Amino acid sequence: MNPEDITKTTVAHRINTGTGKIQYNAMQIITAAKQYFKKNAFATLSIMADDLYPYDTWNFCYGWAEYKGGSGVFSLARYDPKFSDPDYDNADRDDLILIRACRILTHEMTHMFGIFHCIFYKCAMNGINTEEEANRSPLDLCPVCLRKLQLNIGFNVLERYTKMLNVLNGFPDVFKNDREFVAKRVDYLSKQGYSMAIQPKQQMLQYKNPIYDTKKSAKKKQMH
Repeated sequence: MNPEDITKTTVAHRINTGTGKIQYNAMQIITAAKQYFKKNAFATLSIMADDLYPYDTWNFCYGWAEYKGGSGVFSLARYDPKFSDPDYDNADRDDLILIRACRILTHEMTHMFGIFHCIFYKCAMNGINTEEEANRSPLDLCPVCLRKLQLNIGFNVLERYTKMLNVLNGFPDVFKNDREFVAKRVDYLSKQGYSMAIQPKQQMLQYKNPIYDTKKSAKKKQMH
């Protein structure tokens, strides 16, 4: 959507006392963005250049997404090295923004497919609250979350990794570690003759996660 469309709505905003920069309410952006839903879309993810916050009591958030409802948002602001260091002029600035943005994009999108934060392994779905955590977050899912996602939306794991590798090959220096990991997975699964694919659960098409008890999760409709 056009960035101006957000500022023309009633989305709350404030000046962060620590950074002196404008922030927009992520929860309200999620609601406002729903008017832009395409009829054939499963979900929509808004990308903001400005900083975000979900609640008045929070300092900031990198992104936020609905567990059910199909709307999410993330911000590029804090992934730009110049956000905290205006004098930053290293040549890797664009690469840092790209890889950080892809990580949070993957994280928020996976929330919208019904996956909670991961507490099992190093995973794209680990909670992210600091720049350090964001920098060490991998681009892909751990085995537990990969299986959950496969059950929810249905796909062939080898095909998924192969497509990921094709994308990562276009950025060999930016995604070096992630590319090496995915390449190893493609090689291993290919040698094993892996061909299993799972069809998506009907519940997921209705924004219901078959893995979790929706009654117990009723108060957890938004994840960050």
